[in-house]
Amino acid sequence: AEYMGVINKMTFIQCVGELMFQLLGLYASIHYSKWFWGFGVSSIHLSRWNLYICRSSIAVPTEQAFLMEFLGSTWFMLVNAALRSSRKFNHWFIVLCNAINLVGLVYVGILITGSFFHPLLASSQNYNCIGDDLLKHVVVFWCGPIMANLAVTVLTENVKILKLD
Repeated sequence: AEYMGVINKMTFIQCVGELMFQLLGLYASIHYSKWFWGFGVSSIHLSRWNLYICRSSIAVPTEQAFLMEFLGSTWFMLVNAALRSSRKFNHWFIVLCNAINLVGLVYVGILITGSFFHPLLASSQNYNCIGDDLLKHVVVFWCGPIMANLAVTVLTENVKILKLD
């Protein structure tokens, strides 16, 4: 299933189940990261293990950061929806286009917000970091992508301009 049901139609129970597994993944990734850093593979890992200090990846005002996450998520999902709606492209071509699309988006926004475009990924890497309060984190990393998801869902279900056939 795609990001909370944008592409594949999901029932409410399936969506809740997927979200619960993603939250479990969030919890596991936080603890796995700490465990991995404990090996001290590099000096950065060792310092993170010893201090576990992180700084917010948001380098602009909250409104601009929200727009970056919202517009980046919207663009990625629209391109993905358009590619998947066409019968002209095989699976690997779509994967390649999505990868190129995502790398471009990350390149544009990495110094602005970290270019997470997914609430759970952002929370696993950035939650409770120095310079990041809960409200800012929720507005940027949760509201931005979720509102983008809703906007793309409405567009793809009601507007047929995304068909590439």
